[in-house]
Amino acid sequence: MTNFLSSLAPGIIKWPTQYEINRAKQYFLNKNGFPEIVGIIDGTHIKIDKPEDDPLSYTNRKGYYSIQTQLICDQDLKIISMFTGYDAKVFRTLPIFQTLEQRCGADHILG
Repeated sequence: MTNFLSSLAPGIIKWPTQYEINRAKQYFLNKNGFPEIVGIIDGTHIKIDKPEDDPLSYTNRKGYYSIQTQLICDQDLKIISMFTGYDAKVFRTLPIFQTLEQRCGADHILG
């Protein structure tokens, strides 16, 4: 499933334009009173068999082997960023993490 989603990513999953960011910020402010929010971030663990290489890195906090999919969605639940990796590295290796300050400036991602 994650391979399928990843194959769709380049054409479908993209960071919002400035106009879309402004729409999201207005929505989250009006709906919840949260200022400067451009998206919502969350993740889920996908259970896997024990990997041959570096199984400890794939052991999640609940003690089973998994990979994690991290998603950022806009106000319409449209995925604007996605990354799949193992728990120990998922956030700091997100492509978006490398450019977060440039992308968000003073805005925020709520999670």
